[in-house]
Amino acid sequence: MSKQHCSIFLIICMFSAGVYSQNFSFGSVESECMAHEPRQGLVYNTFVNDDNVNVRSIPSLKGDKVDKLQKGAKVKIIGVSREKEFIDQYDGYWLNISIDGEKSLGWMFSKYVDCNNVFTSEIHIESVRRDEWGINKLQGYYYLGTNRVDVSIMTGEENNNHYYTFYWDCSSENYHYSNIPGCYIWYPKTKELKHITYLGGEMSSWGYSLWVSLTEDYRYLIEDFGTAPLPREVKVWDLITNQLIFTGSYDAINLRNHTIEVVFVYISYYKTWSDEVLQLDDEVLQYARRYFKNNKPSSEILDNAVSCGNGIALIIRCELNLDTRKLKPINGEYIRTM
Repeated sequence: MSKQHCSIFLIICMFSAGVYSQNFSFGSVESECMAHEPRQGLVYNTFVNDDNVNVRSIPSLKGDKVDKLQKGAKVKIIGVSREKEFIDQYDGYWLNISIDGEKSLGWMFSKYVDCNNVFTSEIHIESVRRDEWGINKLQGYYYLGTNRVDVSIMTGEENNNHYYTFYWDCSSENYHYSNIPGCYIWYPKTKELKHITYLGGEMSSWGYSLWVSLTEDYRYLIEDFGTAPLPREVKVWDLITNQLIFTGSYDAINLRNHTIEVVFVYISYYKTWSDEVLQLDDEVLQYARRYFKNNKPSSEILDNAVSCGNGIALIIRCELNLDTRKLKPINGEYIRTM
């Protein structure tokens, strides 16, 4: 696309997005345009302008180096940090970047990305309502210049501490690349909104994280990924060390202080038994072997699997201590699988 054509397209995109002031826009860059990704929010396509530029896990020099890009690499901006920093003689923001416009690659300092007049458009939440499907939706907005953009965000039930949690990122149709991505909590009584972390919120195969939970001290972030039947994937982040400390499955999270319940598949059956899963904690593996030996599935369960064309699996429930990472087997159960 020529520079002239791209500039015209950029102006049209900016007008349709409601950005009326040059002070509230990224500058024009050759062969760069704003665009809506399929089923996503507005992203900003641009280029890396230097060699060996680090991509970090969080918007900070303390973040882990998760990648390194070279000059001319095409990237999509999908978020901006809340605060500015002065780094390498440059006063700028951190930019959340992506290659495909869906999954975040990490964070890059704005000095090393072709863009001008970086700004942030913070989200505000006003109320909560249930839609026709019984799902809680938070109603809010953000501003682009003088234009208000209304948003509706899916959330779970009100927490025991009387707040709602949600993750805000480019997986939402009404998200804008100048928004601040991450996990938030909102208190309906006081209308207070807190940005807890930039971590989490990764795209699942179904398009979003189903729910977000936090321990009472905000030390750990727990997320359910996808909408498949249980057991389902869960991830746990340590918000002090900024590390992903667990990824696995659950069927009832049962959060208690710094412990949750997770499940592991030990062995499965479809016409015949598979090999046991050996990549388990030793205590869990020994417990699973004893359970399988002493608690064979009934003939009714096996016959049903054959007649219905389904499989079965032996899952082992365990208590996971998030501080020590220790697993304690609780019980086993045979479940039907697809």
